[in-house]
Amino acid sequence: MRRFYIPVVVLAFGLFAPTLRAGLMIENTGMSGGVGVTQFLYDIVFSTAAGQEQINPGDFVTAYDVGTPGPGATFVSATAGPNWTASTSLTGMNGPQTLPNDDPSLINVTFTYTGATPITTSGNFAGFSITSTQGGFVIDDYTSQRTDASGPDGGTKIGEVGRVAVPAIPEPASLALVALGAAALLRRRA
Repeated sequence: MRRFYIPVVVLAFGLFAPTLRAGLMIENTGMSGGVGVTQFLYDIVFSTAAGQEQINPGDFVTAYDVGTPGPGATFVSATAGPNWTASTSLTGMNGPQTLPNDDPSLINVTFTYTGATPITTSGNFAGFSITSTQGGFVIDDYTSQRTDASGPDGGTKIGEVGRVAVPAIPEPASLALVALGAAALLRRRA
């Protein structure tokens, strides 16, 4: 009897599972190096079912713990694509009902939509970057805020939390692994 029941439950769940997931995310698209700096390149990605959600002026994406401030800073600058602005802070801006890991001694970068009209269709927005004196990276949190566009919850802000590659000083353990790998390569060549 159990062998028949389990597949029925799995089948029923599959019939009611959502087929399209909405979201406002940041994705790393590459890196480019200069003299003493590395530029981390990003796209902001918006996915929505027609008319369900939108990006309103003031909605945002925040990447956490991208570098150190002050003397000897590892954070250099951040740039945003058209109709967006970049700002920095040591804490927040958090998407609604999200609880990202956030080290208050490290800079967060927030990209805020400043366009005149809401974005109502899915799309990728290019031209975002974070420049750092560090060429290393870690996977850290991001949060975002978008707006419910229809139904009884229309106008409600929606939060999301995810993970993205951000500039970082490699941890000592990581540096040790890199050094061991380099030593093995040099030994192999000799």
